[in-house]
Amino acid sequence: NDAGVRLGHDAEAVHQFRVATRRLRADLRTFRFALDSVATSAMRDELQWIGGVLGPVRDLDVLGERIATNAQSLPEVDRAEIVAVLDLLDRKRSLARDRALEALTSVRYDRLLETLVGFADQPPLSTSSNSAERPATSRAGKLVRRRWKQLSAAVDAAGPEPSDEQLHRIRLAAKRCRYAADAVVPVAGRPARRFAARIEQVQGVLGDYHDSVVADAWLRDAATDAVDARLAIGGLLAIERDERERLRAEWPTVWERVDRSKLRFWR
Repeated sequence: NDAGVRLGHDAEAVHQFRVATRRLRADLRTFRFALDSVATSAMRDELQWIGGVLGPVRDLDVLGERIATNAQSLPEVDRAEIVAVLDLLDRKRSLARDRALEALTSVRYDRLLETLVGFADQPPLSTSSNSAERPATSRAGKLVRRRWKQLSAAVDAAGPEPSDEQLHRIRLAAKRCRYAADAVVPVAGRPARRFAARIEQVQGVLGDYHDSVVADAWLRDAATDAVDARLAIGGLLAIERDERERLRAEWPTVWERVDRSKLRFWR
């Protein structure tokens, strides 16, 4: 997706670029027992850096699409005011894209790509353990179970009335659990694939909730600059509030479906 990000014609390229950096970071942590800790730690740091650089661009892409869609529910007189809000967003996105392109043309990024090619060609296996020599099937379930326990612990800690921050932490834990299940599909097969799909449902609901939280905060800040659009912004904030209430009501049901279906392949 590197070329697509540079060209800037398709917002999906930015999204998939960031997904790739997150998945790589998650997999390096999941399989850290078999990899050299120094090399993988440095790689995870660099992936976090470049993913973070692209983050603001992606966030503003999502926000712009969300605002434009929700604005269609506003009265026509208010929809006209949203143009000023979208113009403000476009200016911020342009600045974020300039910073991203600067990073993609840096020596640091070139070195990251070279290191990634090296990792793929000759993975830096750990010399302090024989874990890398064991059959993959003997470890697949344990790797996913570790992530599942972290996810379950986050849900238990949040309780029946989780805060926005707690739901955000659950979403991140769900994402790591899903990535771990996806990573072992080649050896664990259909059970891992089905479990990853169930976790993705949790991630989807909480991802939508997080997007609404972010949109709410951004719109409140935008009201300071787009004074003439405050009435329309108020309408958008009301839509976001209703959306979060809906998702909060949906979240327990989605989690219950996942929690009822215990993995068999990790036993």
